[in-house]
Amino acid sequence: MRVTIDRNLCNHSFSECARCFARFVSNPRGKDYLCIAEYVEDGDPVLRLTLRCGAEEEVFDLMPEE
Repeated sequence: MRVTIDRNLCNHSFSECARCFARFVSNPRGKDYLCIAEYVEDGDPVLRLTLRCGAEEEVFDLMPEE
């Protein structure tokens, strides 16, 4: 799965963002999130997470056990 979270699209505080992200990871199809710029279910068990905040962008690969 590939997900891009763009914090520039949402005005939540970082603590609320962390809680929101935890809900998303637990149930990615359960709700529309303002900050989700891209969601691609590609069948890969690894979650490739791209996180944008301001002008910065980081990419993380998260294994299912993580």
